[in-house]
Amino acid sequence: MDLGDDKQRTDISEGNAGPLKQRRFFWALALLLALCMSSLVFWQLLIQQKVYLFLDIGSDTINTFYPDMVHDRNYSLSEGESVKWSFQQGMGQNLYAGYRLHPIHLMEDYVLGWMEEAYRVGYLEWLKLMLTVLCFFAFLRLRGLHEWAGIAGALLYSFSGYMIVGGSWYGHSLVVLNTAFALFAFELLIQKRLPWLFALAVLFIGAGPGLVFFAAFLMLYMAIRYFELGWSNKQLLRIMSMSAVFGALGALINSPALVSAFFRIVDSPRLGGGEVGGGSLSQFPLLGMEGSLHYITAILRSFGNDLLGNGSQYHGWRNYLESPLFYCGLPSLLLLPQYFALNRGRKVIGLGLVLCIWFLIILFPFFRYAFYFFSSDTYKAAVSLFYPTTIVLGAVGAFDLLLRGRKLNIIVLLVSLIVLLALLNFPYTLEEGSVQGKYLGSGLLVLYSGVLLLYTKSDKGLRRLASILLLSGIALELSYISYRTVNDREMVSAAAFESKSAYRDYTVDALAFVQERENGFYRIDKDYTSSNALHYGLNDAKAQNYYGTSSYSSFNNASYIDFLSGVGVLKMNNPNDLKWLPGLSSRPILQPIASVKYNLSKSEDSFYESYGYGNRVAEFGNVKVIENKHFLPLGFCYDKYVSRASFDQLADKQKGMAMLAGFVIDRVQAPQFRNFDRFDVNTIPGDYDFEDFANDVDVSRGILNLTSFKQNNIEGSVDLERQKLLFFSIPYDRGWTAFLNGEATEIHKVNLGFMGLIVPRGKSQVQLSFNPPMLGMSQVLSVVSLLLLIGLSYWMGTGPKFGKKADVSERRE
Repeated sequence: MDLGDDKQRTDISEGNAGPLKQRRFFWALALLLALCMSSLVFWQLLIQQKVYLFLDIGSDTINTFYPDMVHDRNYSLSEGESVKWSFQQGMGQNLYAGYRLHPIHLMEDYVLGWMEEAYRVGYLEWLKLMLTVLCFFAFLRLRGLHEWAGIAGALLYSFSGYMIVGGSWYGHSLVVLNTAFALFAFELLIQKRLPWLFALAVLFIGAGPGLVFFAAFLMLYMAIRYFELGWSNKQLLRIMSMSAVFGALGALINSPALVSAFFRIVDSPRLGGGEVGGGSLSQFPLLGMEGSLHYITAILRSFGNDLLGNGSQYHGWRNYLESPLFYCGLPSLLLLPQYFALNRGRKVIGLGLVLCIWFLIILFPFFRYAFYFFSSDTYKAAVSLFYPTTIVLGAVGAFDLLLRGRKLNIIVLLVSLIVLLALLNFPYTLEEGSVQGKYLGSGLLVLYSGVLLLYTKSDKGLRRLASILLLSGIALELSYISYRTVNDREMVSAAAFESKSAYRDYTVDALAFVQERENGFYRIDKDYTSSNALHYGLNDAKAQNYYGTSSYSSFNNASYIDFLSGVGVLKMNNPNDLKWLPGLSSRPILQPIASVKYNLSKSEDSFYESYGYGNRVAEFGNVKVIENKHFLPLGFCYDKYVSRASFDQLADKQKGMAMLAGFVIDRVQAPQFRNFDRFDVNTIPGDYDFEDFANDVDVSRGILNLTSFKQNNIEGSVDLERQKLLFFSIPYDRGWTAFLNGEATEIHKVNLGFMGLIVPRGKSQVQLSFNPPMLGMSQVLSVVSLLLLIGLSYWMGTGPKFGKKADVSERRE
């Protein structure tokens, strides 16, 4: 045992049961607690009284995650394949995410696939919570911790603030589950049993930044185990090598998603470009500090999720999700100091060093920015998970020692209690009523301290009673806190979801009308959002199945961002401008370039009509359908170009006029277009009117006649009297390839971020085809990595049929 002396073991719960029955009992107890507690938290979702969509600060559920799920279903039905390029994200974007091999995804697709997406989520979150408890319990038992300590630790980890609050943003709860499983798999790797399971765990973590964050945490966890187990340098090198090899194989099995994510992140302007207070995060002073509210939040959210308010009523630093989420049960805060009091020598060094690193990251923002690659001023996805996990490891290590007969250090407990009560009840400079529940927290700290005092006695009965009371208290506390966190927020009722509101409003009727009267490719813009959440929704196109121009995403297409900022739609005043792309609903002069044919409006006096941009063709409830009189198709031609330098000097209104007259190119591209005339922007009329507008969008300029349209494959023909540039209102992406009369041709980046082909005189057949960059090579690499993993596992004698028992010499002192 790595956290105590086996000779001092006092088996408080085994009775006369044999080892097998004993293991079954504790696994059954862990499962029963997980089932009861998670069912209590998600009861209203399980009986479908509510759906897991939030109208408050958690509006991402309505504005992003729910639209994503609906979009993926519709995409597979219409395209017959998994999502690659989608015209329903902004004006188009590569959304390829690789294989869906995670058990949660398989459950979502094949077990709950019959269920409407909004109802499906509640069951998935319930399942994630239970699986997390079981994975972390298995992890702690593999470390050799006492069964009661294992169950306590599993509950403290699984019902932590990041799991419960983050779970209401869906993906974060999966991060917590994946981390628990990966830690379990790593312990198996340490003990030379089933190292291939670690590769599977890395595969489950996915291809995003979370993979890098977990790798960093694993190095810290490895340092803890190095000091706890007294590894030699040779043993450390072996374990590091094995984890690197098997981890790399797991990541490479997911190569298609890894490559796609790499290009999406590398191409994004967000990488290293985050800002705070108007300046780059990387320029923040090394030892500069945050304001007092940041540190108050970090302290108080260690005692509970909602001491500073629930959901949109939150009054702390930043917002409800991205601020510190350090809660992992009040007993953890009392037990952590006992770990250092009850252990001796080098065993405390590893945990102490890792905690110091977290304190450094929390105290000085520069180190946190660096941890997040200077891309975000947040705690989510990493620190809000890994710091509380470290606390739980120390706390259950101390609990394990108490269960094995060690006596509690009373002085340390009293000092801990006094310090915690002082931190919780300090008169912070906050608005009156901002802190909620501190008296309940204070009372629980005193009660837990009283229970822990029983561990100063040698009487087995009292110690058994203390263990039962402590575990019961943990279960009740976590259930209550988690229930309040989830259910005291503005969650959508099932009745409201089924009504004629939100994404089921009269937009549905308007879209059905348009789809009935139209063929071919066209986009639709709206001057409203169908989302009824706190924040304005920009992903209506995904939820309601049409092609639009707006988007809300952490990593939007970089070329589309370039276009919107170049024409003045995005002012780029803060980092959110990279995520919230409003599209062209307020810039009708640019809509022909974007192939927008219809505008939907809820305005009584829509400017589309009042200014003459379109005609009303139908009305459904409060939704008006306005047809754009100046529509250009997906592909249309230019015979003149505009230099970027001249374009940038124009006012925003004139930029739209110039872009209709000539395609915009950078100076370095000029030699490629030497056979084209240059458009003089000085000839743009000062009194530009609708007659000029109509002339600029005249289809006699040459258009692409579509013969086949799929989102990843577009075919058509164009007949020209002379050489021209065939422009596509498709954001530039390296995954597109073009063929002209059956031969590959170069795609040029024009109009600040779109695609164009130089097409000769006469009739030409045109084909555009999209595949995520390096997809074929990454799929081969994926298969090779899988074969290597299988071969290496069997060569080491650790394949599924040849698992070895633990190397006890390396697990025990």
